[in-house]
Amino acid sequence: MPDHLKILIIDDNAVEAEILQELLLKEKMNCSFQLAMDKNEFIHALDSFQPDLILFDNALPKFYATEALSIIKERAMLVPFILITGTVSEEFAATIIKLGADDYILKNRLTKLPAAIDAALIHKAAEKEKQRAYQKLKESEERYRLMVERVSDAFLSLNKDWCFTYANRKAEQILGKTRGSLQGKNIWAEFPLEKDDTLQYACERAMNEQQYVYLEYYDDFSHKWLESHIYPSPDGISIYFHDVTEKKVSEKEFNKLANRNKVILDTMRNSFLLTDARLSIVDVNDSFCQMLGYTKEELLKMNVGDIDAKLSIDEIRQNLEKSMQGNTIQLETKNRRKDGSIIDVEVSLTKMEIEGQVYFASFGQDISKRKKAEEKLKESEKQLLSAAQIAKLAYWEYDVKKRQFTFNDQFYSILKTTAEKAGGYTMPAERYEELFIDPEDRGLVRSETIKAIKSKDPHYSHQFEYRIVYPNWDIGYMAVHYFADKDSEGETIKVFGTIQDITDRKAADERLRKSNERFEMVAMATNDVIWDWDLISGNMWWNKNFYGLFMLKKEEVKKDIHSWYDGVHPEDLERVKKSLLQTIDNKENYWLDEYRFLKSNGEIVEVLDRGYVLYNEEGKAYRMIGSMLDITERKKATQALLNLEKKIMDHKLQEQKKVMRAIINAQEKERNRIALELHDNVCQLLTSIKFYISKATTMDDNMKQFLEYPLELLVTSIDSLRTLSKENITPLKDFDLQDMVQSLVDYLQHASSAKAQLNYRLADFPIAEDLKLNIYRILQEQINNIVKHSSAQNVTIQFETKGDHIHIEVVDDGKGFDPRKKRKGIGLSNMVNRVESFNGHITLESIPGKGSKIEIDVPIKTSSV
Repeated sequence: MPDHLKILIIDDNAVEAEILQELLLKEKMNCSFQLAMDKNEFIHALDSFQPDLILFDNALPKFYATEALSIIKERAMLVPFILITGTVSEEFAATIIKLGADDYILKNRLTKLPAAIDAALIHKAAEKEKQRAYQKLKESEERYRLMVERVSDAFLSLNKDWCFTYANRKAEQILGKTRGSLQGKNIWAEFPLEKDDTLQYACERAMNEQQYVYLEYYDDFSHKWLESHIYPSPDGISIYFHDVTEKKVSEKEFNKLANRNKVILDTMRNSFLLTDARLSIVDVNDSFCQMLGYTKEELLKMNVGDIDAKLSIDEIRQNLEKSMQGNTIQLETKNRRKDGSIIDVEVSLTKMEIEGQVYFASFGQDISKRKKAEEKLKESEKQLLSAAQIAKLAYWEYDVKKRQFTFNDQFYSILKTTAEKAGGYTMPAERYEELFIDPEDRGLVRSETIKAIKSKDPHYSHQFEYRIVYPNWDIGYMAVHYFADKDSEGETIKVFGTIQDITDRKAADERLRKSNERFEMVAMATNDVIWDWDLISGNMWWNKNFYGLFMLKKEEVKKDIHSWYDGVHPEDLERVKKSLLQTIDNKENYWLDEYRFLKSNGEIVEVLDRGYVLYNEEGKAYRMIGSMLDITERKKATQALLNLEKKIMDHKLQEQKKVMRAIINAQEKERNRIALELHDNVCQLLTSIKFYISKATTMDDNMKQFLEYPLELLVTSIDSLRTLSKENITPLKDFDLQDMVQSLVDYLQHASSAKAQLNYRLADFPIAEDLKLNIYRILQEQINNIVKHSSAQNVTIQFETKGDHIHIEVVDDGKGFDPRKKRKGIGLSNMVNRVESFNGHITLESIPGKGSKIEIDVPIKTSSV
């Protein structure tokens, strides 16, 4: 009951009204009164007095209680209404109560009025509370519907009779019908293909068992794979379903969720955040956790201020206050992820009431990629403006109806003036002609503009050039691009386009034209093949000598670089192309190469080709000019000279080898003479001396002791001289090479601890005596080296025939040596000289500690001549 009660009395008798007031005041009721005696005063009092209680006297002649109740109902006022009447029938009492009266009191029982007033006030208070609860329920349902509409999955609800009670937009898309056409309709009647199939069984099971059912199935009606979540309630079922045709989602094990709203949030694609009035995080969905990298448990311990990297707490609260007015707030902010990185987020903020508590629901999505794209777009626009300024490019418009041009600052900058000096950003076509267009080109501009206006082509586009006059009376050149904007009837309402200052390009073209004229005159005055390669367009130009030299028809030659590729000899093409392109890639200025070029009849021409590369200000190659010289005869002469020089050198070399062989033969004869002298004379003399010394030792014991050591030295000297004589005596003519080689092998095994293996596989053919002797001496030299220096344990000697050559190989496992170090002896040099004198080749391989290997190849010589 209100602390102060305002009571409106409707009675045409002021005395009776006063009696009522005294009665109520006597009951110590804190109240005030206002009297209305007719309908108009009643209506006025409802607006001005705004009563908490109405007491209506049923005795008014022209204003009835039923009419008063109707007025109250129209105004939707929840004000207690008590009828005061003298008499009343049961039928009337039932009618008046049915129309909205709270009670009626007979005039002879007014003492019951205070109690009736208390009961009426309590009843109306209950009704008001019920209405407020209903309104809250309605608002909550509306927010729930809004939330369901935001869910990216399809959602529908059915009552116990399988009739549609709700479907969101996504469900409309998948089912192919509007929610209005489905409302109240039986799902199995609307979609007969679903009758008696998997979905119906699943829905019936959920309804009967009152348990959540998950189902993934192929829908014959929509021809799609659907993933469905079916939630039962005593009033029916709710179904969330998602199109998984393109990619079936992996099955996930879901725990039973506490309520239907929880499932909605966890299956939403957008992030969801629920906070209380203190900004503490109450709930989040999986998408929100994934977006920020936190677990749900971590987030539930946090505050909104912990994750918002842009808005202050005061700014966040201001947004919450806006949402308190019942509006959904759209805003952009920044969130801080767990790893410290910052992301841009677009948020939709809505106030919610749950069990009398105020909460704030935020639906968001990561827009970092979109923001970056927008930043790139802004940067691109900035670069585009900069490029337009660099390219001297500007935009313009022409309003057909107003016959008026619109320009911008860039346009006036190109014309070397300003909008202020020109009279503004807009001007009539005639004024533009007068100020800027060269008189000789004004007709051209007018005709092109008229052509664009009259064209029926909705995609009209045309480009042309004209001359303009700068404020200082200099002449410039402009390239203009026309487009036309049409209305719905195809009439041109606007012509627009771009204008570009090409004055510098025109001047450059003129300079290039004159340069080309001079170039072509030079090309005509030379016998060389002159070429010009445009690296931008790929075009290739040749002077007339190209067609004459290579017997080509001008009309059959390609106009690009392939005209050159097609002529280069296939064996030279890749090498020459690589050389040419490397010159350009390395930004070199000059290229030179020699290669073969084919005439149309297949004849080969040797050419010397030279080219110069031209670069623009940015360092990019744009042109290459060169000349091609026929050097076929010069190459032939050079080759002939080289052949002659080679022939002379070969002849000299053979003569030197003959001399070398003569020297070797002379040395051999001298060695043989010395060996015979040592054997026949010196050894005999030493033997005689030995005899006499030996005789002396027998005569006198003292003398014997004194002469024993000299006698021992004498014996050793005789043995050494005999060995030396034997080694240097030239074998007899027609000696057998294999036998002589075997004798050297026997000597090796006798003079050292090495085991020797001889593989002698020479074909049966005569070998010249001088070659046999030299082979013997070479092998003898190597075996002496092995005996004296190698300490080898194993030696392999191999003789074999390879084609028209004798191949000899000597391998040992001795100490080895470093072939790079200079050696004191001349044995190796002698071996090399002997081999090369017979046009042979010798190779030596040796590693310290790894032994040695000598390979000898000499041509087979069957005569000593």
